[in-house]
This record gives sequence, structure tokens and C-alpha cells, in this order.
Amino acid sequence: MICICSIWAILAQTAVWAKKTNSDPVVMCSCRGCQRRTGAPVHVGAWFPFEDVRIEGETKANTRNDGDMGLELTYNFCPNCGTSIWWEGIPGKIGIAGGCFADPDLPPPTMSLYEQTKHPWINAPEGTPK
Repeated sequence: MICICSIWAILAQTAVWAKKTNSDPVVMCSCRGCQRRTGAPVHVGAWFPFEDVRIEGETKANTRNDGDMGLELTYNFCPNCGTSIWWEGIPGKIGIAGGCFADPDLPPPTMSLYEQTKHPWINAPEGTPK
């Protein structure tokens, strides 16, 4: 997993996708906070147990209370290119931006959040819990 300028990386343990469960979902989020943070109409990110991930490189962090979710989240960005890379706010978990995965095997979302603020032309994969 890398940023735009490739000076920063997150390494996940081998076969991390095989270990994905609904407790560590791939999430499609349409909350206003994610829309503003990513500059996109929808955000896709994957949650992992923190111990399954190794972080390499320095980041700049921005902590804010996410009004939609009611969580205090710390977002980490590459200090060189500004790519939004990872965030934390759920104990023992790390969220990683879907666009940072160099491997094309990112599973489809297992959960769609904030359907009420989703643009009407955005669709979650069929059968995704909402």
C-alpha cells in the first residue's frame, strides 16, 4: 500500500485478505466528513487489526471529532504528497484508504455507511448491508 509519491508504505501480513471478516470490514462511506476529506463522492477503506499492519514512513496527523459518526478519529497523511493514507479511532484497529492498495485484489465493500448522504448515482455492490 503506497501513497502518490511512493515514499510512504503500509505493509500488511501475508494473506491478510484471507483473514478479512465482517468485524474487519471493507467499508464504503458516504458521510459528509469522508466526502470532504477525500474530495470524492464516496470513500472506500479497509479496517484491519493493528497488529497485522506495519507502518513505514512519517505522516502528518489531523485529529477531529467526526460529527456523523460521533468518533474522534486521527487521520494520517503523507507529508510530501498529501495522500490520505490511514486513520485510527477504534481501539486495536487501523483503517487504510482503499486507493492506497497497489494490489488490485481489494475486496468489494462489505458495508455501506451513510446512505442518506450518498449521491443518488453511487451504488454499493448488490447485497451489501446498509
